Amino acid sequence: MDLTQMQYFVLVAENGSTAKAAAEAMVSQSTVSKSILRLERELDLQLFDRQGIHLVLNPAGEEVLQQVRPILTAVRRLPEFVKSRHMPRRKYRINVGAAEAVMGSFLHGFFRKEPQAEVILTDESWIDDCDLSISSGPSGREEDSVWLLEEEILLAVPVSMGPQQELDVLSLEGLPLILPREGSALRQSIEREILSRPLVAEILAVTSDDETLRQLVTQGDGVAFWPAKTWPKPDPKRVRLCHLGGVHFTRELYALLPPENPEGKESPLMRAMVDLTSSMAPVSRSRFRMVNAPKTMSTILRPSLMPFQTRGSRVLTLSAKLAPVTLK
Repeated sequence: MDLTQMQYFVLVAENGSTAKAAAEAMVSQSTVSKSILRLERELDLQLFDRQGIHLVLNPAGEEVLQQVRPILTAVRRLPEFVKSRHMPRRKYRINVGAAEAVMGSFLHGFFRKEPQAEVILTDESWIDDCDLSISSGPSGREEDSVWLLEEEILLAVPVSMGPQQELDVLSLEGLPLILPREGSALRQSIEREILSRPLVAEILAVTSDDETLRQLVTQGDGVAFWPAKTWPKPDPKRVRLCHLGGVHFTRELYALLPPENPEGKESPLMRAMVDLTSSMAPVSRSRFRMVNAPKTMSTILRPSLMPFQTRGSRVLTLSAKLAPVTLK
């Protein structure tokens, strides 16, 4: 018995016909028929019951099929196995930039296609030092940039801060803001669209760690700007997401390649990132809208700023004690 006989046997078992099996294998019907007869002689078993022009596996044929299929699967996977064990692992360096929160989903899909790859994630490298960078703007060279998505920036408000209300930009005055670090992609968008307006913003904390920012909001310490697609949805029992009236606050994300990239936009990293972002469903505006609220709030939280100890580069630069203040 050889591999070709096994392959023809499986095709006949699946199609119930030597003619259909031959068509799928792109050989003559007589070639398949002779191969089946030879296999039955070698095993000294009849594998099929002939029912007119149809061939139906008998119990002996079913048992043989259960043994043959794993053999063919192992043979088919052998080249990939050898490649993964003996070829050098390719290393990639990614500047996660504005897409840190979706890196887990990205790498899950990427490793399924490139199981032998090794990936280093960073947010401090120059674009030229990385195989791929995620940015809120394109590079100077069109051939090195790929538009990924546009997402709305929502305002995350702890439920504990009071009744629901529809907010506009002026409503931010007096609310304790938790901001991402200066120079980050999200911070640049906030400064351009919000902080450049004539309002008095009370900055509660600045952090270089997105997870810390999300945790502070969830704990009820302050409000923060929350990208609708690339950040995980908060617990609706603790945090509400709302749109800011009077402003269309969105950001665009781009994947940037280094100038010297022989694969260009067809690189495995670029293809995987495009696949991920194209699958992201748009966020429904009605899902997070905060309406039917009184015009005033009975209390707000006033931040009392105090220094915060730093450790490493991903830390808070400010912390706060919060005290309730009654509005007259």
